[in-house]
Amino acid sequence: MNVEIDKLHLLTLVGEDNVAIGIILEEFLENGLELLQKMCNAISCCDEELVREAVHQLKGASGMFGMQSLYEACVELETCPMSELSGHSMIKLREVLVKSHQLAAAAVVVG
Repeated sequence: MNVEIDKLHLLTLVGEDNVAIGIILEEFLENGLELLQKMCNAISCCDEELVREAVHQLKGASGMFGMQSLYEACVELETCPMSELSGHSMIKLREVLVKSHQLAAAAVVVG
């Protein structure tokens, strides 16, 4: 899986406070995983509005942090018909979320 982040965007956003951004990135991951759980629950209940709302929130946050692959995956899911959303698509999104978080955290540490 090829996952990309915009390191320059991320580093411009966070500055030099690695401790603070580390905390923010951990909160991002935690919130992202919560949004994924909401999406899974909403898919099982066929609640398209809740799925779209959660995807939109994750898309915005990933764009803010320069997590390009995650952002693009969310854009794709936003336009995907509800009938095509599944647990499998959520597993793939989770993989992109976790990998994006790892890359962002490594970029900040290495900075």
